[in-house]
Amino acid sequence: GSHGQASVVAAVVGPVGRTVLTRISHRSPARLLPMRIPLAQAVGAAWCALGSHGGGLLGGDVVEVDVHVGAGATLALSTQSSTKVYRTRGPASEQRVRASVARGGLLLSVPDALVPFAESDFEQSVAVALEPGASAVLVDWLGAGRVANGERWAFRKLWSRTELHLVNTAEVSHGNSSSDALARATEPEAGWAHDDRLAELVESVCLDRPLERVEDTSSGARQFGFDLGNSAKTGFGSFATVVLAGP
Repeated sequence: GSHGQASVVAAVVGPVGRTVLTRISHRSPARLLPMRIPLAQAVGAAWCALGSHGGGLLGGDVVEVDVHVGAGATLALSTQSSTKVYRTRGPASEQRVRASVARGGLLLSVPDALVPFAESDFEQSVAVALEPGASAVLVDWLGAGRVANGERWAFRKLWSRTELHLVNTAEVSHGNSSSDALARATEPEAGWAHDDRLAELVESVCLDRPLERVEDTSSGARQFGFDLGNSAKTGFGSFATVVLAGP
């Protein structure tokens, strides 16, 4: 697999307070595309789409995305299309997103649905740090797979975890940015104190087929211990979690 990286910074510039993308970088298989969306431009926001060369993630691919939204800026981060996760007999595909939002900033993470192919293996983590007065809208949207090809909930494993860290006022007043706080909070051995000045929300989805059922894709979501329906007429084609935070 390939190790892709992407980074985007959004900041307010000029007397009218318009948000612009001041830095964009990416390395295959990840890519970032600045978008000209009339609605976003009308309200002075910036829009960027995350895509991939080849249209999806292969087994062993790792994509790391760093996002920073400056004070008072607004950034919508979407995807170029649905994120496809191809089948694999080897290591999982991984995507890790780390975002920080400064005071008065707004991040909208609104990807299209994830489309995990049959026998695919995917792990995703999203960690967002908000300074006081910052806001975020975070969407985690999972599709059933290639339904038109008869694949419904036929992937091998899917883990998706979203963390929201609220940076307390004392940390900011001591010169620490939300990026600094996020780095400490997500460091495995950081030991970042969870006190009454820090709130944290964790939302996770863990669908891991038992080993004895790995080769059997006929029963769809029932293999994961719940039933979203395996019929194209009566079953669910996707589900999503939306996290809203901020003033």
